[in-house]
Amino acid sequence: MESYSRVFAADVFFDQPVSALVFASDVLDTQVSNTHPELLKIMRDHADSMLENVSRSDNVATNVRYQIASTIGTELCCLAMVANSLFLSERTLKRQLEKSGTSFRKLKLGVVDDIAKRSLAETSADVTEIALKLGYAETAPFDRIFKKLNGLTPTAYRKLTQNTRY
Repeated sequence: MESYSRVFAADVFFDQPVSALVFASDVLDTQVSNTHPELLKIMRDHADSMLENVSRSDNVATNVRYQIASTIGTELCCLAMVANSLFLSERTLKRQLEKSGTSFRKLKLGVVDDIAKRSLAETSADVTEIALKLGYAETAPFDRIFKKLNGLTPTAYRKLTQNTRY
């Protein structure tokens, strides 16, 4: 119950006489950031390709990767919500991932890394925008983890891939 309240940043009630979402009307005026359609396309393509794998697999890690790719950059991309979407408890999901030799954190880093590399190689979106779309509040942590995983900063990776493409 606590995880729902954390995700929605509001009190959540079950078994009520009415099902409803209540929010301020000014929320409807909030602009959705589609400033870089190429980046959005890459993220959707990645989720779609993972969906194909999910429909052919009953492997829990594949299903978790799909859930992560579908929710990346949102508050729904957390262990509690992914477990819920797979109709598992957090503890059961952790245990099943451990049996597969992985963890939610490793899977999430893998999805973030895949999308980041594709975005850097195939779009002109700036690193800040890519970091934000992947759920980072600022670029510094994104730069650090990208360099740790790939041995290059995002900017250096982009230069390298653009030089090898042409």
